[in-house]
Amino acid sequence: MRYILFDSDGVCIQAERFSDVLLREKGITTETTSAFFSTIFQECLIGKRDLKQSLPPYLEEWGIKSSVDELLAYWFSSENKPNTELLNYVQVLRKDGMQCYLATNQEKYRTEYMEHEMGFGNLFDSIFSSANLGFVKPARKFYEIIHTEIGSPNKKEVLFVDNTLENIQSADEFGFQTILYKNFPQCLESLKLLNYPH
Repeated sequence: MRYILFDSDGVCIQAERFSDVLLREKGITTETTSAFFSTIFQECLIGKRDLKQSLPPYLEEWGIKSSVDELLAYWFSSENKPNTELLNYVQVLRKDGMQCYLATNQEKYRTEYMEHEMGFGNLFDSIFSSANLGFVKPARKFYEIIHTEIGSPNKKEVLFVDNTLENIQSADEFGFQTILYKNFPQCLESLKLLNYPH
């Protein structure tokens, strides 16, 4: 048995950051939003804060008149850009007997959106989200918990695919095989070199 962990944003999803969307479509600068994304949102990512409860004071500060639910619908739909080519290949891997998982730094509401609205709950064997794990990549505990959850196989039977070098380095140090994702053709070529089906 072989196991593959895929990152979401920048790998299975090809979308611009929401802070960039706010700048482009609403004129809200990243300087304005950075206080939220660099502090409170980081706690949402590990399940210590609830995004819906944390956002209201910032909406007023950003000049957004929408409700929290309306903003989240706008946010999540703006990032609903699945990498269809890669996701189709994931199904090929699964049919060939591979266990494929999503391994993502994500707060709980977008995790649920990805699972149900984007269909990732059916496209992967399971979703490992930082909001449920209590740790974000590149923390070693992120990989330790997943390794245990999938049955503690030989670490070299686990492949981790991510587009962030720091995450790849930490997964490599933990003992997983790794691929630094740049684009689908490059990823496919790397998988071929590791003797994965194509």
